[in-house]
Amino acid sequence: MSAYTPLLHLHSTLRYAVLLLLVIAIVKALVGWLGRKPFTKADDKIGLILLAVTHTMLLLGIALYFISPTVEVALSNMGEAMKDPNLRFWAVEHLVGMLIAVICITLGRILSKRATDPIFKHRKAAVWFSVALAIIIYMIPWAERGFFAGGN
Repeated sequence: MSAYTPLLHLHSTLRYAVLLLLVIAIVKALVGWLGRKPFTKADDKIGLILLAVTHTMLLLGIALYFISPTVEVALSNMGEAMKDPNLRFWAVEHLVGMLIAVICITLGRILSKRATDPIFKHRKAAVWFSVALAIIIYMIPWAERGFFAGGN
């Protein structure tokens, strides 16, 4: 049996964990920022868990990229793949978009850790995590990209 299907299911299921953690982290950061609250161990821990789960998703996604039949077709003729919206999405757009989102989450975590003022810690987390959430929501393969019809 190919590793592709179980990895795809795991990757697809973990997306909900990432979305939930992002929403929690953003809400906590906004409450801390706008409420001028201290940056607590719980705030730090949610950022750490978010970072770990997101990086796990990235590793799963990279593994999927190299064993995906759709990506294999796209990579066999990139010129034609760029003309096909579905192939272009899986070969380039999803990968690049999600990588940028992971970088935003990583920056949010690092910059909030480095800031000395608790309000700046919350603000940096809120801004970077929100940017990541927007990118992720845009780049998730919803129904129009075949998610409910079997994915890539």
